[in-house]
Amino acid sequence: MNKKTKIVLISIILIVILAVIIFFVVKYVNDSKNSTQPIQDNTTNSSDIVTSKVVNIQSTAENPIQMNDIEATNIEVVYNFGELQISTTLKNNSTETLNGFFIEIALLDENSDTVSTIAQNSEETIEPNQEITIINNVAGFDNQINIVNAKVVSIEKNTTQSNIEDSLEEMEQSIQSNVE
Repeated sequence: MNKKTKIVLISIILIVILAVIIFFVVKYVNDSKNSTQPIQDNTTNSSDIVTSKVVNIQSTAENPIQMNDIEATNIEVVYNFGELQISTTLKNNSTETLNGFFIEIALLDENSDTVSTIAQNSEETIEPNQEITIINNVAGFDNQINIVNAKVVSIEKNTTQSNIEDSLEEMEQSIQSNVE
């Protein structure tokens, strides 16, 4: 064998080895991605009861989900084997910064009956026209009940203006009690 043939043969062997290595690396990466992705089970069990499903409820002009300038723009309800995970996007439609809030939202069935209520007490700050997402869980829920709508039952909000007014009232009361 001459020198030129040896170089061509070694080059072909190196290319084949490199192709095999690339094949196994790509296969390993794809297998890793598939094993780390969550499994969504939207199947039914033997008694045809849905074990996992997702319902999205949107606030619309015809069906606003809001109170006192706070709107639940999107509510995603995930039914999962007798438990609910509710992800709620709240928007501050006021012109004031919201410095904490307590909100209570009723989840309604097709007859507009309350099937569950979620509540969140938060110290989150929401600037005007900004949104945040809160997550609640409900355990021991009957998957046969369909949640199709929601409404804000109550909201107590803290704003910069109300905090200043409360502080001024406290100072005024303190001054009056010291005068007396």
